[in-house]
Amino acid sequence: MNSTPRSYRWLFLLAAPTALAILLLMARIVYTKDFTFLFLVWNLFLAFIPLGLALIIKRINARVHRMLFYPLLGIWLLFLPNAPYILTDLLHLHYDHDMPVWFDMTMILTFAWSGLVAGFYSLLWVQDCIEVRFRGRVWVGRLFAVLTVFASAYGIYLGRFLRWNSWDIIEAPGMLVEEIIHSLTHSSELLHTYGFTLSFGFLLLFMYLMANGLKMNSDRKAVRESA
Repeated sequence: MNSTPRSYRWLFLLAAPTALAILLLMARIVYTKDFTFLFLVWNLFLAFIPLGLALIIKRINARVHRMLFYPLLGIWLLFLPNAPYILTDLLHLHYDHDMPVWFDMTMILTFAWSGLVAGFYSLLWVQDCIEVRFRGRVWVGRLFAVLTVFASAYGIYLGRFLRWNSWDIIEAPGMLVEEIIHSLTHSSELLHTYGFTLSFGFLLLFMYLMANGLKMNSDRKAVRESA
C-alpha cells in the first residue's frame, strides 16, 4: 500500500520548496512593488526541463528503440546546468532599503534548493539508465555522474560569466565553440575557467553524493519499481 506514495515522494520533496519559493517571491513583490527577482521563476522553469527529460529517458530506456536514447541524453546534458545555475543567482544579492537582505537571501536559496533537488533527481535517474545500458556496471554510472557534474559546472561558468544559453548551440554554434576553445586554452582565461569549474564542480559533487546517500536512494528504488 505504501509503494505509490513512496514512488512519488520525490514530487513532494520538489513541490514543497518550490511552493515556498513562489510564496516568498510573491510576498516580496506585494511588499515592495518591485519585480526585479521575477527572473527566478524563469530560471526555475529551466531547472525543471532536465527533470522532465530524465523522466522521458527513463520511460524510453527499455521500451523504445535505443537510437532515441542518446539524442535525448545529449539534449538533457545541454539543459542540466540550468538546475544548479540558480545557486549563482546569489550574486544578485545586495542590501536594499525596501527589503531585508536576509529575506532576499532566503528567497534565492529556496529557489536554488528547488533547482538542485530537480537536478539531483534528474542525474540520479539518468545514472540508473546508463548503468542499465552498460549491463549493470555500476562504476560506469558513477563515472558518468562525476563527469556530468563537472561538465555542468563548466556549463554554469559559460552561462553565468560568459553569458551563453543552452539553446545557443543551435542559434550560434560557431561562436559558442570558439568561446569554449578560448576559455579552455587562452592563458588569460585559465584561472577563471578551471578555478570555477573545479571548485563549483566539487561543491556540486559533494552535495550530490550527500543527497544520494541520504534519502534519494530509497526514492530511486521506488521510482524504478513504478516505472
